Amino acid sequence: MSTSYPGSSPYAVQPPLPVKRRPRAWWFALGIVLMLASAVVFGLSVARFVHSVAHTDAEFQSIGRHHVSVPAHVRRGLFRSETDPRPLCRAEDGTGARIRFEHVQDHFTLNGWIAVDTFDTGDGQLTFTCGQGPTLVSDVRIGEVPTGGDFARMGLVGIVLPLVLGLVGFLVLLITTILWFTRKPPRPGPPYAAGPFAPGRPGTPPQG
Repeated sequence: MSTSYPGSSPYAVQPPLPVKRRPRAWWFALGIVLMLASAVVFGLSVARFVHSVAHTDAEFQSIGRHHVSVPAHVRRGLFRSETDPRPLCRAEDGTGARIRFEHVQDHFTLNGWIAVDTFDTGDGQLTFTCGQGPTLVSDVRIGEVPTGGDFARMGLVGIVLPLVLGLVGFLVLLITTILWFTRKPPRPGPPYAAGPFAPGRPGTPPQG
């Protein structure tokens, strides 16, 4: 046997569903920061790569003796102009050790200069002796010749990483913007009463 109270409702009043809040403003800031970081990493990587390749450590004529100072114990290239013949030079460092030249296998040209040889700079204090045999006077340049590892590193740090950062930042901004416009801000409502016999409501039977 069921017992019912006068005036009671057969349906229980359901509590209101929780309101999904808008995302916080710092999500917008996070997306913007990631996209800015992408542009900064890309710009710095490209600028550093171009500067290292375009930098000239020394330049001299392909005749006579020339003393040059370059970074020690690094790989450098011997360049000739596109319109000049191959320079005939030998070199030694400050200790008297002879510099060994290795022919460049891959064709590399930069601003009219062609890399013909690479070598280890030794202690960095080099003396070039050029002009053996009949040759035309031309200009010789010492600079960096990028390797396959340099290009791979440039592609990873200068292209792939900025793309990942930029994509993540764009997705964060996109999702945050969608949630911001699809979710309404919560509005204050009347206090919740659990049924027609809430305490203090007229007609509520006495307790106890």
